[in-house]
Amino acid sequence: MRAVVTQPEIAVHYYVAGRPPFLNLSDVADEDVDGVLADLAAEHERGRNRRRFGRLYMELRAEAERRLRDAFTATGGRIERRAPHYFTLGESPWFRQLSPRMESIEILLSDLPADATSITWWDSFAAMAEGEDLGLPVAPAELCRRVHRLDDVAELVEAYGLPASQDEGPSDPMSAQHTFVEIQVWTDEPVLAHLR
Repeated sequence: MRAVVTQPEIAVHYYVAGRPPFLNLSDVADEDVDGVLADLAAEHERGRNRRRFGRLYMELRAEAERRLRDAFTATGGRIERRAPHYFTLGESPWFRQLSPRMESIEILLSDLPADATSITWWDSFAAMAEGEDLGLPVAPAELCRRVHRLDDVAELVEAYGLPASQDEGPSDPMSAQHTFVEIQVWTDEPVLAHLR
């Protein structure tokens, strides 16, 4: 008998305490990127975050977001932002442990605009196969380079279940791409109250 999987009803955005939510490196002006990356590297050295960022990451992230935009547009999705606001489907203990001072904002899935919300059944970086040449994880073939709509969540939970690994995962963030389902919101509408 197959176990019944309960679909989460919330999207969760994680951010480091003391910093505004919904910051995206893709929104940083070109002339400010080096300074922001230096600040993030210093935070990593001080143990404030466990993720590493650099110029290669920025290039790969830009390409992953381009693929996401193109794939979502092909489904009829509405794009109002160059880069989306990122969430996880339900809570992600793995994401929460990326900083000792992690905060979160929860939004009901029903409050997200279906026409401006996409989903990848892995982290979008892995789902878009952007790090494949570097030996980074890639989503399984049936999910690779696939972007889904918010209306598809119930069907996807039924077909694939939720990620099996909901623990803290490995210390290397790039090795745990399968520990959460990522939601991308391509408009500011549902998060306006949280933006500066």
